[in-house]
Amino acid sequence: MLLPLLLLELTRPPQIRPSLGSARDGALEQATVDKNLGINFMYASCHCHAPSCLSCELYNADTGALVCRQTPVFGGVNASTIANTHYDEPGYIAIPPCLFGKKEHGLAPSIFLSWNTTMLSIKKNNNTYGHPGEMAMWQNRFVVVNFTHPYGYPAAK
Repeated sequence: MLLPLLLLELTRPPQIRPSLGSARDGALEQATVDKNLGINFMYASCHCHAPSCLSCELYNADTGALVCRQTPVFGGVNASTIANTHYDEPGYIAIPPCLFGKKEHGLAPSIFLSWNTTMLSIKKNNNTYGHPGEMAMWQNRFVVVNFTHPYGYPAAK
């Protein structure tokens, strides 16, 4: 039996971007958002628990473009991607992340998102195997682009 689909929309209020101040306080400051300022994705991975996890998808809700889709690989079933590895254990899953970078390294091209991009996360679970505290949390790594640091540090290109 499948749970009803849970849609979680993550938004950032318009005209807000991360503070240039201390990262410790997590403060936001009001600013006009320049569409050329933002991030390039390098790594995206959804937090998903075995054995209920079926899939996770992350979309740019402003354009409808898929940023990352993850489907778990279940252990103990001889899946070719994890067979004969220490990840091939019954009752556990491996969730290969979405990796971005240079084409010559065999990676998908990085996806640029401006600071005020609205994201949509869709996670699908099978409730046959209960797990308290399910969530659709993403763990991402990215590079800030087209940014001039107030102390003159260079921006990533």
